[in-house]
Amino acid sequence: MAGSSSTIRIFMMAAMIRQGGRGHGARRTASRAGLRRRCRRQHAGMIPDGVRSRCRAASIRLSKESERMDNASWQAWFDGATKHTNPGIRGIGAVLRGPAGQLIEIAEEIGEGTNNEAEYCALMAVLDAAVEAGVQNLVVHGDSQLVIRQVNGEWLINAPSLVPLCKTVLELKAQIPQVTLRWIPREENGEADALSKRAIGIVAPQPLDRAVWMKITEIAKPFGLSGVALGKRMDAAGLRAGGKPTQLALDKGCAIRVEHHFGHEDFWHRKLLPAALREAMLLD
Repeated sequence: MAGSSSTIRIFMMAAMIRQGGRGHGARRTASRAGLRRRCRRQHAGMIPDGVRSRCRAASIRLSKESERMDNASWQAWFDGATKHTNPGIRGIGAVLRGPAGQLIEIAEEIGEGTNNEAEYCALMAVLDAAVEAGVQNLVVHGDSQLVIRQVNGEWLINAPSLVPLCKTVLELKAQIPQVTLRWIPREENGEADALSKRAIGIVAPQPLDRAVWMKITEIAKPFGLSGVALGKRMDAAGLRAGGKPTQLALDKGCAIRVEHHFGHEDFWHRKLLPAALREAMLLD
């Protein structure tokens, strides 16, 4: 459904849904008690009802859009955090993006527990949101090797508290025809990380814009580098600071400013970067 978009944001403080798009807008309040009960009574094997109830209000429209794009993959990112100590107060953050611009963001405080439990609950929440939206093809990204590898069956589960959580994740995963779970470095999971920390009152640094990061990753391939490795070289060469191009990068032609209609500046330009970066970082 080209050109249309839907947005749902689930935040701890607002406890509401914001659904946006062309000519569409609605706000609905909903209790977050269900999700809290789910993750506090994690041995009961229940589904995160709080997130489900909030996503259901907007899922009909998302489902209709996703039905027309069964072969197009949705992308999801998840993260969990604890406040000050581990175990401690837990927060979960997740992002679900659809091929037509649909967006679900989740940020919830879910009571006390460990960071690994928070990671599982975050994955649970975004999978449940995908089920409610009728997603058929999903790629999930997370920076917890433990969760990704346990769910993929590569690692054994040694902590008893994680067994029912993994079971629920697998049950949700089975409801989506195609699901791939991928591990990514923490640097590439900035949005979900910021949401999980926001949920428990931790002010996180502004995450690097995903469009910018994806371009850095794509640009890195001809150099035989990962996006993280190329980013570090940019930092060392003075071409990047705080995840964004410096004035030196702009002066050397390694980056240009392009104002986008959706409100952010696109600095890195893949057509200009390779030659300029090779010269600036002495890669040749």
